[in-house]
Formats: sequence, C-alpha cells, structure tokens
Amino acid sequence: MGMVVQLPRGMLGADWAPETVQFVHAPAGNSDLPHRRMFGCPVRFSTDRNAIVLPNATLDRPVPLSDPGFRAYAGIAPHTMHPVSGQGMGNIEQAKAAILGLLPRGRCTAGAVARGLGIDRRTLHRHLGQAGLNFSAMRDLLRSALARQYLEGSALSVTEIAQLLGFTSVSAFSRWFRQSAGCSPTALRVTLSARLHAKSTDASHRENATCEAP
Repeated sequence: MGMVVQLPRGMLGADWAPETVQFVHAPAGNSDLPHRRMFGCPVRFSTDRNAIVLPNATLDRPVPLSDPGFRAYAGIAPHTMHPVSGQGMGNIEQAKAAILGLLPRGRCTAGAVARGLGIDRRTLHRHLGQAGLNFSAMRDLLRSALARQYLEGSALSVTEIAQLLGFTSVSAFSRWFRQSAGCSPTALRVTLSARLHAKSTDASHRENATCEAP
C-alpha cells in the first residue's frame, strides 16, 4: 500500500496525501501513528476491503510530469479497444481481478467474467484449462483466501463475509466453508484469534526481556 501511495505522490508532489487508507486486518499494535506518518492521513483497520480513498480534488490537479503526446491515447473509449487475446490473458490475473470484483455483487459466474474480459465463455474456459484450472476451482481458491483474511484480520461478521464472497445466505457460506476448510467459519476465527494472541503475547515477552537485559 505504501508503494501505491508513492506513485501519485511522485507525480503530484510530496504534499499530496490520500483522504483515508483502509485495511482489512486489525492493527498490529496499540497505536496507528506509524501508519499515519507513512500515509499522511487517517488510517482505518478492520474494514471490508484494503483501499486508498482519494480526495475528489485529486482528479482535478494537474500532473507536472505529464506527457502531452500521450493525451490522445488517454481519450480512447474502452469499448473501442481490442478484447483480451490469448496472450493478453497472461497468467490469468485479469480473470482473477474480474472474479474479485464480481464476488461482492453475487453475480460471479463464468459468463459474467468472460463478458467483463471481452471474450466468450468458451475462450475463458480454454485459458483457465491451460493454467490447470477450471472456473469453479479458481473462484473457490480466491474465496478461500478472502475468507481466511476476513476471519483472521477483520471485525466483519460471518453474515457480512458471506455477502462479500457472493453467497446468498450464511447457511450456504457455512456449508461451502466446512467442505473446503473442514470446520465452521466461527471455529476457524477462534483458532486464528488464539494464534494471533499467542504471537502477540510472545512478542511482548521477548520485548520486555530485551529491555530488562543488562
């Protein structure tokens, strides 16, 4: 996130700062001062997404290092550009990004992802097959990673997590989660919380031992 903030800061000047920065995970310590110093703005933890919120005025600020020759390309409408080709799919990062964007809307189907990428569903399945995946498997992998992240580092309820992952109900999410993780979402959250507490306690003990050493 720090590197992402440095990009517009490098173009707009050292005085530029986001409006807020949001993290899914909980704060690592008792103070957010190091984060506020780094980003130059308020920082929120335990939110439903990792995000950098920009002030509206940022869009109106001139970019001193802009290239006038590139301006013509910036005005090209997205729908006039060529759809994603086989080579453009690369390592299916675009498909992953499309799935992540559609999950919270509850409309994350292979057809919707293919339409978002400007290709047909058969082409999407072919590209995924070349990477040794199918659509359902990749969607489940991303859901599993997000579920663990939300359960471990956020204060989101299980109901909210289910909605963010595109499930129509908490029961549907719980059934899927138990099949993929072998336990309920609540049970995993308790386990992860206990581990985090143990690590925090151990780190505190080591810090005290270091401070008290002669």
